[in-house]
Amino acid sequence: MAILGSLVAMLIVFAVSGSMPGGSHVLIVASAGASTVIIFTVPHGRLSQPWPVLVGHLLCGLIGVTCAKWLGTGPMSAAIAVSLCVLVMSVGRCVHPPAGATALTAVLGGSIITDLGYSFVLAPVMVNMLTLIGVAVLLNLPFRWRRYPASLHWQRRKALPPSVDRSDLAYALSKINTFMDISEDDLLRIYELARGHSDKEPIIKIQAEDCFSNGGFGHDWEVRQVSADYSTDNSARVAYQIIAGTDDGGSGESSLDEFKAWAGYAVVRNGDSWTRV
Repeated sequence: MAILGSLVAMLIVFAVSGSMPGGSHVLIVASAGASTVIIFTVPHGRLSQPWPVLVGHLLCGLIGVTCAKWLGTGPMSAAIAVSLCVLVMSVGRCVHPPAGATALTAVLGGSIITDLGYSFVLAPVMVNMLTLIGVAVLLNLPFRWRRYPASLHWQRRKALPPSVDRSDLAYALSKINTFMDISEDDLLRIYELARGHSDKEPIIKIQAEDCFSNGGFGHDWEVRQVSADYSTDNSARVAYQIIAGTDDGGSGESSLDEFKAWAGYAVVRNGDSWTRV
């Protein structure tokens, strides 16, 4: 699908640009090729959505033309243009890597590009990007697993199960019929953060022998077992043993409020792993 989509998209871009007054290959901005790769191989990615694609290219085009006019067309001007693009796209929340090439084209593209001035931003940049976005929306529309833009929702999503293992995430990633620019570790971290945020009920009851996890990730993950009873008075202190995590075998003591703030949820041992209660 990505191969077919990119082929059709680029052919349409050439057709649209060629049909414009004075149309020629000059009206094809080279960075459109890089944008096509991102849009059609990672249609659900943040960097390939319409806002960063269109706004990122337009802003970088403006920066490139401005630098070429005021700073010249040398390497220093090109370097300044790219660094300004990084700043502006970050502030505007429209980061799109190929847009940096648009700025370089405006600075280093030669007289045939610099003679266009700010009209370069409208044609070819805006025309090319609007064409790519339109083609991407139409070509992905019939396929439920290829939403573009990603904000389109074909069906209601079921609630996440109470516990998901790493192997479950690996299986899910293998079944998605498109490239996903995210690792299993990142996806697992997102899931744990989402689960922690969705828990509305704070931990109230803590008894000796109960085990709790902070819901951390990687080296920050830890399981503590309460080793001493305490009163319900907020001034009481909790003694605990660290039974899983980087500091396995350690122990400590904290106030009741501190322990509740640290604890993400209760857990129980399930063979060699821990299961959320």
